[in-house]
Amino acid sequence: MQLRVYTYKVTFEEVPYWYWGVHKENKSNDGYLGSPVTHAWMWEFYTPKLQVLEVFGYSERGWEQAQSVEKRLIRPDLNNPLCLNERCGGNISLAAKSLGGKSAKREDKSKAGQKGNREGKAQGGAKSGKTNGEQNVLLGRGAMNTDGRQKGAQAQHKIRVRCLVTGTVSTPCGLSNYQRARNIDTSLRERVHSPLT
Repeated sequence: MQLRVYTYKVTFEEVPYWYWGVHKENKSNDGYLGSPVTHAWMWEFYTPKLQVLEVFGYSERGWEQAQSVEKRLIRPDLNNPLCLNERCGGNISLAAKSLGGKSAKREDKSKAGQKGNREGKAQGGAKSGKTNGEQNVLLGRGAMNTDGRQKGAQAQHKIRVRCLVTGTVSTPCGLSNYQRARNIDTSLRERVHSPLT
């Protein structure tokens, strides 16, 4: 059988999600089912089904045509919560942009913390034998002591919330990560158990 270049759609038997893609075969009917990055776990957890949409000539021109069709397929679905594609050429989904923005903010905070540590050392923190944490408290960068942080974390980890879509129960932070990975609105939750109530 002749090698193919084709656009495809992957769907799953158990859930209504889908993924658009383009593939250039290395061998005939190679069993390719997509190359997701963000949602790769879904291919292992659920049963993917491949639907070949359009076949193109096995050439550079065929590859370019297939990529063009793939972009036309993805673009209208890019922000659809059921579409698993996070990118379309140079376009990125709003969810992926949000994650990128959060990552950039964490990097900025990290740089600010490093700058604070340098300032603390310049003001005598290292010479006086104080740790960076102690110096940050003195400089107004961290008023909570270790015991307070530990008790707060313990109380937070006792709280349990349930996803109203899937029924999964976890900690608030854990459920947020779970829901974001599945493009579920993080407000769709209810408190199940809390030591604070």
